[in-house]
Amino acid sequence: MGDSHYVLGVDIGTGSTKSVLFDRQGTVIAKCAIAYPILSPTPTTAEQNPDEIFAAVIKTVRHVVQQINPANIRCLSFGSAMHSLILM
Repeated sequence: MGDSHYVLGVDIGTGSTKSVLFDRQGTVIAKCAIAYPILSPTPTTAEQNPDEIFAAVIKTVRHVVQQINPANIRCLSFGSAMHSLILM
């Protein structure tokens, strides 16, 4: 891929984490998604395992970055589920 520069977007959603690597023209270079469950131990609760979410972030980012020289990433952007805050 030469001296190209890239943008990496990571979407940490309620059902999966998705990472997408773009070049400067907006072309998708690589993408990866890993799903995880929403846990409902009672009818009135919905929870997620933060360790599973973190592992999905690491795995999806690692997968897409393997396609290029990571030193050429110029921007990394995270988005998370709805109005929640997930610290990575």
